[in-house]
Amino acid sequence: MMDLILGYGEVGKALGEILGERREVRAHDPHLGFKVEDVDVDWLHVTFPYSDSFKDDVCSYWQNFRPKHIVIHSTVPVNGRDRRRREGCRIRSFAR
Repeated sequence: MMDLILGYGEVGKALGEILGERREVRAHDPHLGFKVEDVDVDWLHVTFPYSDSFKDDVCSYWQNFRPKHIVIHSTVPVNGRDRRRREGCRIRSFAR
């Protein structure tokens, strides 16, 4: 099992350095030429910037890699409790 970092910019690189001290880590950022396919992912770390398609993008990556866990390190807007289901992908955010 390995950790996969989505987005290999400033945050992704720093996270990769830290996590790489204890776990196998790979980066996936097609815009920068980093592509990962057919890997067994334990933790999926989302570090790409928020956009209008953020939730759909995260769900798409979930469908492609099927990680056991997802951690979102990106800054996302706080909008209370939001739930979205898309073909089995459920994103929940809790803000108080």
